[in-house]
Amino acid sequence: MRIKARFLFLLACAAALPQSAFAFQFSQFKLGNLEVAAWLPDKPAGAPVILFSHAFHSCNMYTQYLSKAFADAGYAVFAPNHRDNVCTEPMKRLQHPAHQFNDPMRWTDTTYADRRKDMETVLNTLSKDKAYAMLDWDKVAAAGHSLGGYTALGIAGAWPAWKDPRIKAVLALSPYSTPFIFQRTIKNVTVPVMYQGGTRDTGITPYLRKSGGAYDQSHTPKFFLELEGAEHAAWSYSKTPYAQTIEAYSIAFLDAEFKKKTFPKSLMKSGGQVKTIRVDQQ
Repeated sequence: MRIKARFLFLLACAAALPQSAFAFQFSQFKLGNLEVAAWLPDKPAGAPVILFSHAFHSCNMYTQYLSKAFADAGYAVFAPNHRDNVCTEPMKRLQHPAHQFNDPMRWTDTTYADRRKDMETVLNTLSKDKAYAMLDWDKVAAAGHSLGGYTALGIAGAWPAWKDPRIKAVLALSPYSTPFIFQRTIKNVTVPVMYQGGTRDTGITPYLRKSGGAYDQSHTPKFFLELEGAEHAAWSYSKTPYAQTIEAYSIAFLDAEFKKKTFPKSLMKSGGQVKTIRVDQQ
């Protein structure tokens, strides 16, 4: 499928930017009616791919600080706007009310299945497009924040009907995972997972770290990062004070899985913004 995209090239060597600026290529385009944002590394040949799913009533640009960091680290990021996004049309909040977040036992593989379809559309279409043939489509990670984390876990197998074997790792940022925890379906995710949560993220993080929770139910390799003082929205806004920590741990996890790098010992210690770090690689 031929994709018409408009590219904005933001290069670190540009005179107007500081030397520490990111080097990446940014574009926005449509796949049918699906809006997609893309961040590609400056040298995209052989780059692993990240499919990023935004939070409920958020949009694909909210976590662009992290997408830029991924691209600068050599990853290609594709983030669709799910139909519950409200960035351009705030009144859509009324059209897409929250779906039974207080009753996870009622969730099934039909709950927010449109999100799974969006991720599959991006993966199926772009992996066959000559414009992106230089990327490494054998190394694909699913990532997401909140309901986006639910989406990422779902397509990795937490909903068996959603499972896509092309997903080789999951980065779950404060993920809404209680439907999978209570129904004990996380065991169907057999790829490496990193969970991130916060000490003030009281509706999500306790279910990740408690005995019998998401981390306990997950296969190895598995990682859990808990940020001191972080609330649920800490991952989704551009000026989050946790940006550098989130970027460092997320990239280190993906590098360990896709680039065979050793997870840095410097990141294995708690302190500062890191309340808890758990790593089980065997």
